[in-house]
Amino acid sequence: MERARRVNDLLVAPIGVLPTAEGDVVRPFRLGLGAEIAARRKPEVPATALKRAIHDYARSFLYVFAAAQPGSMRHDLAGTPVEPVSETDRHDAQRDSQSRIARARLRRAEREAEASREATSPIDADPDGTGASCGLASPDPAEGPNGVMDAERSTRPCV
Repeated sequence: MERARRVNDLLVAPIGVLPTAEGDVVRPFRLGLGAEIAARRKPEVPATALKRAIHDYARSFLYVFAAAQPGSMRHDLAGTPVEPVSETDRHDAQRDSQSRIARARLRRAEREAEASREATSPIDADPDGTGASCGLASPDPAEGPNGVMDAERSTRPCV
């Protein structure tokens, strides 16, 4: 949605082929539509900025996923369907979508594994080595006579 808004922000008037609200259908562009979009560029906007915004939008996951769908159509500036996405383009979009999904799943699994490692790793509870942060230097009911800790207390980890 943000990428579509960026394209429209660079134009003198919004184009109907772009989604304007969350949940709007993403529609693949008719081949060659870039030149028609460029003709609507605001005078103060560099051509390269618009070209980059269009490229970013057309490479977004939602756009590629829309082109990958069976029966997907290409659309003109107004958003009217004009031709089917070719089988070659659909196949390329399907492969790209599947690859992006697999990479996202791998990244998520790596993040979850890292979070799990961090949650189970020992915490440096005694940074200065005095034992004060573990309660070793303070009186404790678990300590025996003369301040000596009992066996169970001395083997428990500091947390």
